[in-house]
Amino acid sequence: MARPSPKEVLKAFCAVVRDELANGHDVDLPGLGTIQVEHDASTVQGHDDDAMWSPPKRTITFVPHDDSSSPS
Repeated sequence: MARPSPKEVLKAFCAVVRDELANGHDVDLPGLGTIQVEHDASTVQGHDDDAMWSPPKRTITFVPHDDSSSPS
């Protein structure tokens, strides 16, 4: 079996991260941070007769790890 190239490894890694996020799971990147899925509920926009519902949505955010515990 041939050794995968860095490009192939990165492509496979990105596919796994994408699938995990699509399924609503957070992805921890040791030493870097966490890629999180935040769920925003639907909300009412406007007032009375002009009110409309905005659809719920998912937002992807990156939260870096606190590096104060790592040695300098």
